[in-house]
Amino acid sequence: MRQFADALADSGLREAGYFYVNIDVGWQGYRGGRADTRSNAKCPDIKGLGNYLYELGLKFGIYSSPSPRNCLNRVGSHRGSTSRRR
Repeated sequence: MRQFADALADSGLREAGYFYVNIDVGWQGYRGGRADTRSNAKCPDIKGLGNYLYELGLKFGIYSSPSPRNCLNRVGSHRGSTSRRR
């Protein structure tokens, strides 16, 4: 994702209006102690990635489901379920 973001910023596409970097389903891992959604091993540092994108002048879009589970049966944004993926 960082390499993609670097290419987006360095190629001039950002100045042409292409400034959104979006992550689709698959980054979610489990719920933390306060029922917050945590990332998985594929995306271990979502906050760091977001900060990196913002430093490049890009915007960060992130997918989450409005239900307790998403289409891949990973946690969604609704706090109705705090259990780990089965």
